[in-house]
Amino acid sequence: MTIRFTSDVQAQCFERVKTWLEELYPTVSQPFASLPVLSVALGSAIATVEVMAWGESDAIITTASFVVTEAEITKDLMEYLLMQNAECQFGVFSLDDLGNIRLHSTLVGSSCDRQKLDMAVTSVLAVADYYDDQIVAVWGGQRGLDRLAGHASTS
Repeated sequence: MTIRFTSDVQAQCFERVKTWLEELYPTVSQPFASLPVLSVALGSAIATVEVMAWGESDAIITTASFVVTEAEITKDLMEYLLMQNAECQFGVFSLDDLGNIRLHSTLVGSSCDRQKLDMAVTSVLAVADYYDDQIVAVWGGQRGLDRLAGHASTS
């Protein structure tokens, strides 16, 4: 199955990103054969790097990590995440519509180079790897790697 791209610029950007990631990280995989998404792991964190079209003339590169799933979402946790956002150099914490805690960063494809991609991906992975343990210890839930291991054992 081939990847479905919506523009030539998106396809070109994905190929550059894939080449750079394969040079930078030994753990790169492509979890979905038909989507422009790559996966990278570090410690207990897993990040996806997705290349999306941004109109006809550019692309957006989003690095995202499920930091913790199934945590108890409390006012204290929300305040904690907002305070940590002020400390993050690359990436911000957010909640998805299921209450999963994510960390994500976005780069513009046309201005992205190997060094910027490396800094964004490494930062998201390092921050997610650090904060997953902190969050689980106080608010419960599962780290990204734990969640993936649980899905693998039930498949």
